[in-house]
Amino acid sequence: MYIEITGRIVEQLERKNGITRSGKDWQKLTYLLQLNEGSQYEHSIVFSMSSFDGDVANPPEPREIVKLGLHISAHQFNGKWFNEIQATKCEKVG
Repeated sequence: MYIEITGRIVEQLERKNGITRSGKDWQKLTYLLQLNEGSQYEHSIVFSMSSFDGDVANPPEPREIVKLGLHISAHQFNGKWFNEIQATKCEKVG
């Protein structure tokens, strides 16, 4: 499933780096995004951005307003299901 949303980056939660089997650097950044800021019904989601060829290009900074293209999927591990929200597009709005 693919959706587009706009919200404010609250904070960067996690940064992971490593090297692929083919010897390329990879990076995964995880963020907390606040939606409907200032309204009675504020919501937050956690999403990640990944790069398998070096650092993530143009990562968002805390307090920036961004428009994200998100790919939402689920996977099973050890009999339990997990959701994954991966940003495939990040456009800085303000």
